[in-house]
Amino acid sequence: MWSTDPQEIVGSSCEFANIAQGGTGSPAAANPYIASGRYCAVDAELYGGAVACGRCYRITFNGAETTETTGCNRPGAAVVMVVDSGSAAEFDCHLPVFRDISGCATGVMGIQFEQVACQGAGPPTATILDGGNAYFVKVLFSGLERGVDAATITVGGNAPVMMSRNGGPFQASTQGLTGVPVGFTLTLDDGSTLELANCFGNWPQTTGASCGFTAAHNAVRCLHPGTPDLVWDDCLGRCAQDWADHLALTDSFAHSPSGRCSECSLGYVGENLGSGQFSVDGFMDMYWNEEVHWNYATSTGTGGGATGHFTQIVWKATTKLGCGTNSRKWVCVYATGGNYNNAYATNVLERDESRRELCDPCHFGHSKGSQACTGVNVEWYRELGICDRVSETCICKSGNAGTGTQSCASGGGGTGGFTSYTEEPACNSGWPAAAHGSNGGFSTNGGGYNGGG
Repeated sequence: MWSTDPQEIVGSSCEFANIAQGGTGSPAAANPYIASGRYCAVDAELYGGAVACGRCYRITFNGAETTETTGCNRPGAAVVMVVDSGSAAEFDCHLPVFRDISGCATGVMGIQFEQVACQGAGPPTATILDGGNAYFVKVLFSGLERGVDAATITVGGNAPVMMSRNGGPFQASTQGLTGVPVGFTLTLDDGSTLELANCFGNWPQTTGASCGFTAAHNAVRCLHPGTPDLVWDDCLGRCAQDWADHLALTDSFAHSPSGRCSECSLGYVGENLGSGQFSVDGFMDMYWNEEVHWNYATSTGTGGGATGHFTQIVWKATTKLGCGTNSRKWVCVYATGGNYNNAYATNVLERDESRRELCDPCHFGHSKGSQACTGVNVEWYRELGICDRVSETCICKSGNAGTGTQSCASGGGGTGGFTSYTEEPACNSGWPAAAHGSNGGFSTNGGGYNGGG
């Protein structure tokens, strides 16, 4: 069932590593479970018509119940992600993780398994598949803690439209949906909701477009007051993808020629490159971390460290973004481009650390956990990430201010509940359950069999 080619997952009905979108280099595959080979197919019952796509399970083997007679078997456990259907047993896992669990390269093992939250797979991303279809466009949601049960699309100021499932992705009509911006609301398998707001600048989108890059950039730019959000540009996205594919094909690493992306008619553009296999978060962190070399007082770099990638990411005058990636190269193109005419003082605005929770409570320095950060108010918590808020003090929703203090751990019957953005007194014990983040339970099963190899 599994490919020996590290760039693709053969038969992946969930389509996270759709080879037409770059295989394991696709934005939809940019998570540690796929990168490390910790993925499995499941049987029809678990797959449930693709609702299992993107779910994670902890599989435990006691080392005893096995068909293997060579003595390789020993106790083991691992957390895996579901990427495919068609398994005869409950799970048919990729060889690397099968070995981690069982110690063997083949065999059928008796296991215990439970659904758990996927860790470190963010940020939430929408990737376009089959963008050239005249009637429907498929959208694959990834980078989530849990599977997606339902999705709606909102285009402009129109009412949300329910999307239909088409295997792992969801699809939406290309007819009659126009306007700016384009966003999605996801219902996860624990009943919580997640917003991916302002994903795209128009609808329909072209194959390979991804709003994960846009969200990650805007979470960083939000930390610099006065810096506007970026909007995804289809033409820049195609230009970036073309150059990323060229770099992979030629095994090279260089900026594209002068005049690049001229077909987009956006004037001078900037460009950031990356090489290797890492997530969108990793790409952003690598370059935003150059800020340590930037002196805001003098608007210059200090200590000889590189700063140009960082300054481009936060450049105030930049308004449009397009990115492309494959299994080896990453390219982001920016319009208007930054780093020009010594305009740093007016375009590289100082970071305000107090805005970290406002801009993105999960992206930088927060542990991943069981709470959907957007479960209450997406305007405040934005569209990124899943985080654990167990120890935080809750803030009341508008109109529900009370007396006394209530920790997030004590409310709503769940661990890590939290509320919205209004600066009001701490909530009392009577605040509504709807003000809390959702608490994802575990589904524990026994006696499953893991078909290896």
